[in-house]
Amino acid sequence: MIGTALNKSISKKNIGAAENNRNKVREIVTSAKRYAEGICVLEDKAGNKIYVDCKNGLTAKIVMVVDEEGNKKVDYRWYEDGTTSGKSNGYVYTPIVIHDSRGRLTTCLYGTHSLVAMLAYTKEYDALDSEGKTPICNHINNKSWDNKSDNVEWTTRGCNTRHGKIAASLYHYFGETYVSV
Repeated sequence: MIGTALNKSISKKNIGAAENNRNKVREIVTSAKRYAEGICVLEDKAGNKIYVDCKNGLTAKIVMVVDEEGNKKVDYRWYEDGTTSGKSNGYVYTPIVIHDSRGRLTTCLYGTHSLVAMLAYTKEYDALDSEGKTPICNHINNKSWDNKSDNVEWTTRGCNTRHGKIAASLYHYFGETYVSV
């Protein structure tokens, strides 16, 4: 093994939790059913159906409910949107059941913005991934709770950091005049 480079994509030991989660969610996105413009339904590893509205940046778990007459119907259990985010960082998360690096079922809280971007801009995600770069979802208007597909894009970590610093500096100097770079 001396002088042989270790391939990170083959070695489970070298895959971190974030990369494993991203790869597993990407597999789930591959089999998503696409309906009307920007509407998709995913099925996670536990069989949960997850409704994703890319245009509005919202996600929900699809559940069957029984009304008073005993009739079954489809209902949606909406996950947080940007206005109801309980996280101090303002990001909104969608719980998705995946297999962890040891093959066990686990629930990961996956960023709704990344899920929306992965469904809306799959080619851009795959292009960065094929170059060996880690795709990072960037909020164009720098608002972490705004998960609409027209507000998210795939970029690299460095570009995302630069965008955040530039937007923060412009906001500090000019106020609300500049909210998007």
